[in-house]
Amino acid sequence: MMRVSLRESRMVLERLVQVARVPDGLVASVRDCALYSAALGLGGFDQLEENLAALNAGNLSRLRLKDEITLDAGGLHAWLVVELAVDLAVASARAAGSGQVHVGNVLCADELGVATGFAVRHGFVARLERRPGEWTALTLEAAAARDAALLDGIRREGLPVAAKLWWHLYHASAAALAPDTVSSRRHAGPIIVTEDGKVIGRQDDDETDFSLLTSDARVPQPTSAS
Repeated sequence: MMRVSLRESRMVLERLVQVARVPDGLVASVRDCALYSAALGLGGFDQLEENLAALNAGNLSRLRLKDEITLDAGGLHAWLVVELAVDLAVASARAAGSGQVHVGNVLCADELGVATGFAVRHGFVARLERRPGEWTALTLEAAAARDAALLDGIRREGLPVAAKLWWHLYHASAAALAPDTVSSRRHAGPIIVTEDGKVIGRQDDDETDFSLLTSDARVPQPTSAS
């Protein structure tokens, strides 16, 4: 086992979400869903690839708000709708101190538990209760104080994950990156180097190795995943 930092977790998870072709506007939300899933002991890293594959099971246009507190997910994965559900519950709770939203027709409903992570951002605690007919009640209640313990815990201690699984995910996330070529290197970092050697942008980056930006530079070959 190993522990990965908050920064590294978010970096790899965001790349994997992009590889899964999640719409741009939902990348950050789904990334944090995956993060909270790992931190809260839900599917986490072990079921990450299955959850990412399931994100394409439904069409976002099938999402329906039946009334102010009833959200029909249209067969979408929980990670695609949970932040919206929390936002609706927060809007209701702002006025009354507590708010409730019913979420139904959702894929991988257990992953709605990541609502805990989104609720604390707004100063609420979340509680989930399964209802008959495959509906889940998401209830938010005002917390005595803003509770950032979840992210603070990850910052201090990282997240546990099997080393073999982590490196598999790490290498898979590289599919979100541009291929490593001399041309791509000229546009990486804080500067751009044109083909004739002109530098555009910052001139004080002493760490830039310009030898890697010439046409005869050898491009490193990718290593196999561990």
